[in-house]
Amino acid sequence: MEFASEEKSTVDASKERTLAEMSKLVTELNQRIAAKKSQLEPIIEELRPLREEFREVQEKHDQLKKEYDATSAGLENETSRLQQVRPFESRVSGVFSMVLESHAEDTQK
Repeated sequence: MEFASEEKSTVDASKERTLAEMSKLVTELNQRIAAKKSQLEPIIEELRPLREEFREVQEKHDQLKKEYDATSAGLENETSRLQQVRPFESRVSGVFSMVLESHAEDTQK
């Protein structure tokens, strides 16, 4: 029984040392965290208005992009339509030239 008591005392002492070491480690970690937090606090405060400015610029960019895309699509449609009209335009121009030539010949006679 004495052996068991000594063994228990040894284990308890070991646990106590481990607990003290862990407590010391936790305290050190908390101090490091607090130091980093105080180091980062001014940077975070500087970052907040920049984030807001970024959001505003992003919203404006998105709005302008939508306008650009709509305008671009409209121009592409108009270009396509004009390209379809061009062959007819040249045929009409040719016919018009022939009419003018014929009219000029008739007036010379």
